[in-house]
Amino acid sequence: MPATSAVRSLARACLVALALSQPAWAEPATRESLGRYFSLSKTERLSESMAAAILETAAPPWPDETDTGKQAERKATHELMSAILRERAGWSVIEPGAVAIYQQHFQESEVQALIVQAQSPFGQTFIDKIAPAMQKRAPAVQAHIAERTAQFMTLNPDSTFTAVRLPLPRAGSKEALALAMMLEWPGARGRFDANMARLETMAVEVTGADGVVQSTGQSEQSRRFARMLREQFKFEEIAAVEARVMASELDEPDIAALIDNNRNPERAAQRIKIELAETELATHVHAYLQSIDLRGLATMAQRKEQTIEPATPEIAIKAHKPARTN
Repeated sequence: MPATSAVRSLARACLVALALSQPAWAEPATRESLGRYFSLSKTERLSESMAAAILETAAPPWPDETDTGKQAERKATHELMSAILRERAGWSVIEPGAVAIYQQHFQESEVQALIVQAQSPFGQTFIDKIAPAMQKRAPAVQAHIAERTAQFMTLNPDSTFTAVRLPLPRAGSKEALALAMMLEWPGARGRFDANMARLETMAVEVTGADGVVQSTGQSEQSRRFARMLREQFKFEEIAAVEARVMASELDEPDIAALIDNNRNPERAAQRIKIELAETELATHVHAYLQSIDLRGLATMAQRKEQTIEPATPEIAIKAHKPARTN
């Protein structure tokens, strides 16, 4: 073969190899398709539940209050703050930020697949029964961790602590089936290991007298506490807590169907991406809700010092900013 032909053949081979190594062009998810998916999957429940938690902290229920005057006052404050949250943190305000987040994770074809899945019988069961049950896992885990850490956080550096582990569920029980599901939940073990690995290096945000937020390294005491957390909490224990929640909320056929769905490689990959986007959305919503001066707005409304302007989607999007690293 002549030298020129050999060079041309090699060039063509290189071009083919380079072409094959590049990802195929994919159409980004559109606002319309994401809006359709959000509507079908009832994604707004995530922001609504977080807003409800903020409201419960700012204006807690008053079942033990016996003074009728104080009851009326607390009820009025609760209703006012609830109205402020509906106006300033409703789904119409949150959705543009959700669209931006999901567009970073999903292509148009993937969202269309999510829409098809959401309309299937299993998808409807997931949306109506499984997703609400899943939202109860985090509070249960947080309560469990708080209870366990309270037992050893006051120990001196030379002390040892042996926790009482959760008993294993009875073999063949619904809780045992739920535990098997949570132990093999798509991506869960990897996320747990990554989060635990970050504990000792996680920066601590400190607000100075000038109001400037700065990130600082952890103290030796904090690092010791982080190491103790890593030693005390294992993935299997957290999975067991979540399994109790799922077993209490779901029927055995639903758990079995969810296990089969998660064992499908395509569905498992889909679930990992969904939960990654949902986690980012929850972080976004949390940051925005924290930026709302709920008590201040309520006080101004009560005093009628000024009209409270409703929030816009642009404000909600700007509220989510990356944490400072310097």
